[in-house]
Amino acid sequence: MAYATTDYYIRPEDGWVKVATNPAACMIRPTDFFPFRLAVTVSGAPAAGTRASGNVTFSGLPVAAETVTINGQVYTARATRALPFEFTIGTDAETTADFLLAAILADGNGTYTGIDAGVGVVTIQATSAGVAGNAVTLAENATNTTVSGAVLTGGVDEVHGLDYGRGGDGLRETIVMPASMTGEVYLRIDRPPSSSPDKMHFGVITN
Repeated sequence: MAYATTDYYIRPEDGWVKVATNPAACMIRPTDFFPFRLAVTVSGAPAAGTRASGNVTFSGLPVAAETVTINGQVYTARATRALPFEFTIGTDAETTADFLLAAILADGNGTYTGIDAGVGVVTIQATSAGVAGNAVTLAENATNTTVSGAVLTGGVDEVHGLDYGRGGDGLRETIVMPASMTGEVYLRIDRPPSSSPDKMHFGVITN
């Protein structure tokens, strides 16, 4: 039986990369001790998840000392921002939304981010895809201010069939899948190795 080894250098931004069409006839050999994910699917590339999102809308100006709260973090309206987690009251709804977005991007809390400021509307998004983002809360106690709901919505988990192989521990070991497994094999890098900060090396052995 003939064996062939194919080298793959995969970066986090590459997403899921197909490396084999028959999991039962391949082995995956990572060369680094860093986290990666291996998925076996039966219907093409794994589907990316969706980040939960929501809106803060200004129909006019809030009053100084009033607040917008995102996942427990309070942002306080001020005539002029002087401290973290404060935002400046603008000259109209649009500039106020811009100032709130700027405060969110500057201060954040690791659970959400502001991604856009339209005409008086700030869009809030969970930092990662998945249903966990649907638990990020929104609230306001401010004049001329509304939120889209009590929590962000629309978060959907990534779908990629059967997980198999290494996750957070990132051990360097050869992965051999069960002979009964069928489908396509995809690899994704969660974090690149510090020794090669933009990519991770895999050897995929097939027969």
